[in-house]
Amino acid sequence: MSTRIVRFLFVPVSSIKGIGEYMRSLILANEIKKTWPNAEIKFILNRHTKYASTCPFETELLDNSPTMHTQEVNHIIEAFRPNVVVFDASGRQAQLAKAKSVGATTVFISQHAKKRRRGMKWKRARYTDFHFVAQPEFAIAPISWIQRIKFKLMNKPKPECVGIFFERSITAQKEHVLAKYDVQNKKYIIVSAGSGGHRKGDNVVADVFFKAAELLAKSSNIKTLIVMGPSYPNKLPKSDFVTVISKLNNAEFIALIDGAKTAVLSGGGALLQALALKVPVITCPVSKDQPTRIEACKSQGLVINTSLEQLVSEISTLTSDENLKRVSERLQSVTSQNGVDVVIEHLSKTLDD
Repeated sequence: MSTRIVRFLFVPVSSIKGIGEYMRSLILANEIKKTWPNAEIKFILNRHTKYASTCPFETELLDNSPTMHTQEVNHIIEAFRPNVVVFDASGRQAQLAKAKSVGATTVFISQHAKKRRRGMKWKRARYTDFHFVAQPEFAIAPISWIQRIKFKLMNKPKPECVGIFFERSITAQKEHVLAKYDVQNKKYIIVSAGSGGHRKGDNVVADVFFKAAELLAKSSNIKTLIVMGPSYPNKLPKSDFVTVISKLNNAEFIALIDGAKTAVLSGGGALLQALALKVPVITCPVSKDQPTRIEACKSQGLVINTSLEQLVSEISTLTSDENLKRVSERLQSVTSQNGVDVVIEHLSKTLDD
């Protein structure tokens, strides 16, 4: 733990639909505050997101995602003069260049191949000190030999797969959370469609997951919880069979995933968090970046997958003891790490130089 005063600026993609980039940045910011207690931390966010008003750190609010506001972001960088700027799946060349011009260490975080390619473009990469990929290596194809040569010629570190980001819940925290929701370790199921803001046609995806949760609770006679998500647009549904939760902070969410018998999740970051905790997952994609991630996990035998259209009709079969046992055994052979630990280690070495 360091008492040095350092300034961190977080610039995540800030969308009214998704929440993954913000949550990843928030998890990292919380760990940074533990490592550097005197750190000054600031976020740049879209004012129209629900989480903009609940961010526990100082915020600068814009009318859209920061990538769309280069001039405003650069003014904030100039005024704040951060030691480290973290661009989570965001950042234009001019923003990265501005961060370097004030002496900041620049960090780019990507979560899938398309974002990784964007971060590897020459104009961005030359202003990027660290490019961390928030995926385990098995979930994303390696970069090509041509790309490796390019980074060597630029004298820049190539993108590094560091694993999924999550807050580790200590035993006391987990016991408190399980007691709060009246569940026992490994004797309940947790369901989540992610942020709650995704739609498929006229349907809110979280409502489909709710129907699956109700059917699962009735057929399995196992206590079932569903987290609707902070971006869920409708009034919370009521159920005689399922415990409906509006939203959770990451520590509570991780504690509930860790204690679950199984989880029914979309193909976002929570999927990889659950796998890192060795929890068997039934999953289906709800956004365009998720099928590739799910397929990579399926190829390793780590998930049970279906489509959103078939989730409700197949949920009872998918969660059979035979299926869960098969996946659980495979999960035990997979090594995992918390990406936050790797990023903190790199930043500690850089800031101590």
